[in-house]
Amino acid sequence: MAFNLKRVFLAVLFLIALASHSAFAQSSSCRETAQWQYASLDGSKVYYQLIGETGQAVVFVHGWSCDSSFWRKQIPPLAKGRRLVLVDLIGHGKSDKPKLEYDLALFAESVKAVVDHARLDRVVLVVHSMGLGVAREFIRQCPGRVEGLVIADGAYIRIPQDPKEREKQKVQCAALTDMFRKQPFKRGVQIFVKGLLDKKTPVDVAQEVTEKISSTEPRVAVSAMANFCNPHFWTEEPMGVPTLAIYADSPDMPQDNRHYLETLFSDFEYHLWQGVGHFPMLEKPVKFNSLLDGFLKRLENRPKRVKEK
Repeated sequence: MAFNLKRVFLAVLFLIALASHSAFAQSSSCRETAQWQYASLDGSKVYYQLIGETGQAVVFVHGWSCDSSFWRKQIPPLAKGRRLVLVDLIGHGKSDKPKLEYDLALFAESVKAVVDHARLDRVVLVVHSMGLGVAREFIRQCPGRVEGLVIADGAYIRIPQDPKEREKQKVQCAALTDMFRKQPFKRGVQIFVKGLLDKKTPVDVAQEVTEKISSTEPRVAVSAMANFCNPHFWTEEPMGVPTLAIYADSPDMPQDNRHYLETLFSDFEYHLWQGVGHFPMLEKPVKFNSLLDGFLKRLENRPKRVKEK
């Protein structure tokens, strides 16, 4: 999704004016084959699960204040003949949560640490929400190591050219971050997540997502949200990576969403879904997995790149 700051900003103004545990467990079949491991990033542990020992390497990257369990419905259908890597970004899930600034560069470094530790050469990145920014940073840091990209309702910021519009966007970004700073964190999450869901989003998915995001350490979530808006990360250079993008239709989506993304990625395949919210891999897993599996197979059938000597 294009990050609709105006909509969230209005929600913040509304808040100012007003002055069952659900576990994300892996399926039993996944638990039997998954291996929890950790990579080291500047002394901090970045945990990940590795499923499979050979085949195409597919790395799953979660979004803001989520963790690797958000990909649990993709593993059984896609595991055969592949190496699947599910990352808990630093500050999330099982990974360490050091006291520092969390931004897209740090998250990309944590993905790189995992990819290096797992001894993977080239990978396909499957990313959700904020993970789009993480993927672009990873591609910048590791040119040539990404053979394909799958975007599940990826969030991004478009920096206005006009200085006054940039200043307005800066104010809106600050208001977005304040939504989690200036009231109980869980209350801010409830308001935020509600705006990301569709009326057809399954109730159990909505509850699980809200609970999981609410369990993130507030200092990590606030830092990541504040730095997500940093214009430094949103330069618009194109990246020559075959890309599959799956977006949820929304009244707030820019009309040129597809065209804009086509300027950033090559060999671009775009799908716009109706009746789904911000979590398509959880809300419509069968449909999502079918598209993902087809894309991965097409990548496998491409001529392999010859490494330069």
